[in-house]
Amino acid sequence: LTARAAQARTEGEQARNQAQRQAMQRRIDHEQQAFGRDLHDELGQHVTAIKSMGVSISRRVADDQSPIAQAADLIVASADRVHAGMNDMVTRLRPVALDQLGLADALGELITDWRGKLPQMQFTLRIGPELDQVPPEVATAAFRIAQEAVTNAVRHSQAQLIEVNLRAVDAAIVLQVQDNGQGPPEGRLEPGFGLTGMLERASLVDGVVEFGRSRLGGVQVRARLPLGLVPAADGEKARDCADTAAVAES
Repeated sequence: LTARAAQARTEGEQARNQAQRQAMQRRIDHEQQAFGRDLHDELGQHVTAIKSMGVSISRRVADDQSPIAQAADLIVASADRVHAGMNDMVTRLRPVALDQLGLADALGELITDWRGKLPQMQFTLRIGPELDQVPPEVATAAFRIAQEAVTNAVRHSQAQLIEVNLRAVDAAIVLQVQDNGQGPPEGRLEPGFGLTGMLERASLVDGVVEFGRSRLGGVQVRARLPLGLVPAADGEKARDCADTAAVAES
């Protein structure tokens, strides 16, 4: 084989692998979306009914301190906890806002949720203009990277401030998540903590993720995801590269 043909074959193999990874991730996202929807609709309906029965019983009991009233209040409180846990699971699987309203609103819900859980911490979200037409695959990648980065900062950095910035720059979106926590030893992030998942999410849409020290003193996660490079249909890119290899061999 000539050098050109060998290079074309290598590129074809890489394209096939990329197409397979993209197809697998799309299937996973689709299944998570369907499962999250079923979880929200089916389980949510039953939890709401249980809470309604608890409220109804509580209202019919004259003595607020009676065992029946206390049991009814416990049912209501338990239903609320189940509902909150269910919403957390649905968001982790596939946030409804991401499909219905778009990336900006999904990030807004993510930050609002964290503010409710941790009122002692400060969360800021800045979203630039011209982000209405983000391709679904890119929006999913950006949301998942932001979700993982914020979760890591909350769990591991001992930060009091977490900033999330999203803007469009030169036919790409740039996502930046940084905190004022203690940061990694010597400024180096160890494998794990979801870093591999962020890198894989970015690579599926031909994007990149960089990790480093933030201007706030903690960790910075910066992802650049091209808007114009929507993942190709399964096998399409691989076939193009295979055709190139065939021409190079002839």
